[in-house]
Amino acid sequence: MRSVALVGLGVVAVTAAVALAQAEPPPPQRAIPNPVSGREFATPETLAIQDDDFLNPAFLWVEEGEQAWNSVEGTAGKSCASCHNDARETMRGVRARMPAYHPRLGRVVTLEQQVNICRTERMGAPALPIDSRPLNAITTFIALQSRGMPVNVDISGPARPFFDKGEAFYNTRRGQLDMRCGSCHEDNYGRYLRADLLSQGMSNGFPTYRLKEQRVISPQFRLKGCVNDVRGEAPPMGGEEFTTSNSTWHGAPKACRWKAPRFAADAAQEGSMITRRDLLAATAALAALPARAQQAPTQADLLRFEPLGQVTLLHVADLHAQLAPMFFREPETNLGVGDARGVLPHLTGDAFLRAFDVPAGSALAHALVHTDFAALARRFGPMGGVDRIATVVKAIRAERPGRTLLLDGGDTWQGSWTSLQTRGADMVEVQKALGVDAMVGHWEFTHGAERVKELVDTLGVPFLGSNIQDTEWNEDVFPHTATFERGGVKIAVIGQAFPYTPIANPRWMFPEWSFGIKEEKVAERVEAARAAGAELVVLLSHNGFDVDRKLAGRVPGIDVILTAHTHDAMPRPLKVGDTLLVATGACGKFVSRLDLEISGGRVAGFRYALIPVFSNAISPDPEVAALVGRLRAPFAADLARVVGRTESLLFRRGNTAGTWDDVICDALLAERDAEIALSPGFRWGTSILPGSEITAEDVWAQTAITYPNAYRITMRGEMIKTILEDVADNLFNPDPYYQQGGDMVRTGGLTFALDVSAPSGRRVSDLRLRRTGQPIEPGRDYVVAGWASINEGTEGPPIWEIVFRHLARGPIRVEPRNDIRLAGL
Repeated sequence: MRSVALVGLGVVAVTAAVALAQAEPPPPQRAIPNPVSGREFATPETLAIQDDDFLNPAFLWVEEGEQAWNSVEGTAGKSCASCHNDARETMRGVRARMPAYHPRLGRVVTLEQQVNICRTERMGAPALPIDSRPLNAITTFIALQSRGMPVNVDISGPARPFFDKGEAFYNTRRGQLDMRCGSCHEDNYGRYLRADLLSQGMSNGFPTYRLKEQRVISPQFRLKGCVNDVRGEAPPMGGEEFTTSNSTWHGAPKACRWKAPRFAADAAQEGSMITRRDLLAATAALAALPARAQQAPTQADLLRFEPLGQVTLLHVADLHAQLAPMFFREPETNLGVGDARGVLPHLTGDAFLRAFDVPAGSALAHALVHTDFAALARRFGPMGGVDRIATVVKAIRAERPGRTLLLDGGDTWQGSWTSLQTRGADMVEVQKALGVDAMVGHWEFTHGAERVKELVDTLGVPFLGSNIQDTEWNEDVFPHTATFERGGVKIAVIGQAFPYTPIANPRWMFPEWSFGIKEEKVAERVEAARAAGAELVVLLSHNGFDVDRKLAGRVPGIDVILTAHTHDAMPRPLKVGDTLLVATGACGKFVSRLDLEISGGRVAGFRYALIPVFSNAISPDPEVAALVGRLRAPFAADLARVVGRTESLLFRRGNTAGTWDDVICDALLAERDAEIALSPGFRWGTSILPGSEITAEDVWAQTAITYPNAYRITMRGEMIKTILEDVADNLFNPDPYYQQGGDMVRTGGLTFALDVSAPSGRRVSDLRLRRTGQPIEPGRDYVVAGWASINEGTEGPPIWEIVFRHLARGPIRVEPRNDIRLAGL
């Protein structure tokens, strides 16, 4: 049998299985005459990281795997080393010959499966899930020992039938795209699929660190991804189909040497590498939190940080006027589409925690994901509160005098009863007390153009809007750039308001202002700032994460984008080219701290912490606490008025549904005598734990806007579908520049299917009345109730009055519904 070489610890994104048989009987004919490793498709920048064992982030998994190798687990009291001693000697060549035929089991097993066989049969330990971090770590460590050795997978004798099955899998067309593995990796290697340079799909770099997932992935995860990419139904990882396809995939990549773990980057991500050094720096603050999952952090834990460089940027965003501590549940569903599909920040729950190595059940896990929200909320308490934010800000300023800049990402003046009643004045006082240095806007504009100008004058610091011009002369309405000096560094902060404000909100409130992404203006501002001597260029943005990710890849010269609008909270920055993308969450749950070392007019180093503001851990700042008390005092009795009780968790955030929205829709149906209810998919709105009283403040936290009227109209079935299609396109358009904000419109009395991957106008289908199950008829009129219409002069009572009446009927219990059936995931 001929052997082939495997490639070392690699970096390129391997995208599908290619098998080149090289045993007896004679090998099948392949469409690749000269097979080469995926290494040959990598850029020099990628290879430089791959070949540096310190920079390659996959070595974090290697280190974990080495620890696991020597750790005793299970009832037998053994570790891997108990039987296999020094892996550097005993495991050399093992990865190069896997998968292998297992005589006792009578089948081929992969390296992952062999590890689990040892764990269950010899150690008395539970099997590790396929593609889990612990299993990927141990297999990465084992694979390292075969670096540089030739591929030597035996596909003869009893292994041959499994190779043949895998080959059949490889050559089977599947999915809506009707493609086989070779469609990309034989017929089109060397070409680009969007931004991805297609390789020959050689497997000699697995396990691989893949930038798209920001973690090490297994071969079976990559196979599953390929099947999903052709819109097929992937077999389960660990099942026979993927195991036999692994046998074929690993069976004979000629002229390759073993190169695992690799560091995988799609072409669009080349130059945006986050190296092992970056990961260690970015996670330093997380390591300061208590190691035990059950332990609550202290203020000292949360503020512990090793300073770096001359400049500290502090970022808050999407406060939505929440003055006091509150609960805010993160989304269970956060769908990415197009190039953002399945990548951060569009991961939730355990997948999100794995991406950032956050222990499940820990305080930080509670802050970041929805899992076990009610139980963990009772353990760790509420979050936020501007008096706690003040404590964090003042502590960092005291540590870094003359080096700190506090930037507000917008959506600050709206979202509470006090901000509605004071028309934003309460939040301006809070911003002045915090010492905000500059801000941008979105919901601020719903106070109306004249009121915004008044508040900006009162604020006394730059309210930036690079993308806001008047409609008559196309002149800037607000300053586009503010210049600061901190730590001897000249800093330019360019501001970007929400580009689609006139579409998402009532245009009649600011009729003489135009908005948009206006990428060319951003580029002009950046170039002008550099020409004026700026050593650090920051984009303070309310574009939303995916828009800013695209913008960062298209506009050179931006060092940092502080993004907002989509309410994402990321424990470390995402690097796009030379730009750091920072996301800080919403409602005052977090403060971002980014320390920067500037050299030669560029960022030479950074250190980051996403600081969770646990209200029970952080002491309130006395000055700001007194201010909050004064601001709330005129409304205290109204805020505390009990209007109902809930026996279930009420939450808002999620792409397609939230139980608070179900309450609002139920109220519209019942109190307005409607067949169908429509409620906007706002991302803001606090959460309430089961068994809690509902106060008027709680209801206003979901509904306090300047256009709250609840309408009741008749609407044709075809118009209902058109509205749903329009909102779906705003949310799920594969081009981020056409995503116009918010989550999917909430509905009551209506069920439908939503295919997020379908083309515009064809995403929504099978609309039915929930009460009867009957299809929605295009030509029939239906009674529809809703609120927050962007049309001027909408009549009806404020939505909170409708909800108050509904809650007065008695305690409520709202469990998550399945009115929207998602497809195309």
